Amino acid sequence: MNKIVVRIQQEYREIRDISNYSIFDIESSLKNLAEKGFIWVLKDLKDTSESERILIEHYLNKFRTNQIYDNLEDTFYQQSTKGASTTKPY
Repeated sequence: MNKIVVRIQQEYREIRDISNYSIFDIESSLKNLAEKGFIWVLKDLKDTSESERILIEHYLNKFRTNQIYDNLEDTFYQQSTKGASTTKPY
């Protein structure tokens, strides 16, 4: 599996844990991922709840044209270096 995909999935899990599985915080993270073009990497995660899967599908459909499938690594690093000093794209 692509190392960027694995990284995004792991960072999403960490955000989910830090937010104590708050659906409002999770929704915000998922929307940000969708807007940035990375939500598709969460589609096949096995450790998501039904609510998360519904939100992932919703935002994937809503932001389908934003999704980035090619040059994932370049795009990920470009987005993570813009603005704040965080390395997370969302």
